[in-house]
Amino acid sequence: MDLSFLKTFIESEMMPFAHTLGLQVADASPTKVSLALPDKKSNHNHVGFAHAGAQYTLAELTSGAMSFAALADLAGQFDLLMLQGTINYLKRGDGDLHSVAEMSPEKAAQLRDELTTNGRAKTPQRVELFKADGTKIAEADFLVYLRMNQ
Repeated sequence: MDLSFLKTFIESEMMPFAHTLGLQVADASPTKVSLALPDKKSNHNHVGFAHAGAQYTLAELTSGAMSFAALADLAGQFDLLMLQGTINYLKRGDGDLHSVAEMSPEKAAQLRDELTTNGRAKTPQRVELFKADGTKIAEADFLVYLRMNQ
């Protein structure tokens, strides 16, 4: 399945804030999405590592990207927004960072059924953030709201 639309959406100015941070699609499949946040000064806090807001944005965009990837066959037919989001920062986020979100085919099928039947759906999504060496630095949970276009 072609998921190049995710790269275009996240890395272009279609998503201005993601573009400002320099977020990139590292990996995308219908069951797993990974985004990357580059280690650059404009993403740093006052003590020199990734700002909490940049880390939260990385996680939040990954959660939405996971729903778009899982429902790629419906691309352009629905929009999504975050209803809730929490993040637990576990370790210092220094260096290049990446995120990982996963969705099973079964969960994607349930989400697709709810969305196409009711015109809207909600789904929880877990996202984990990692340093380049694989150290987990944060865990985030979101409630994603999807709505079919009118």
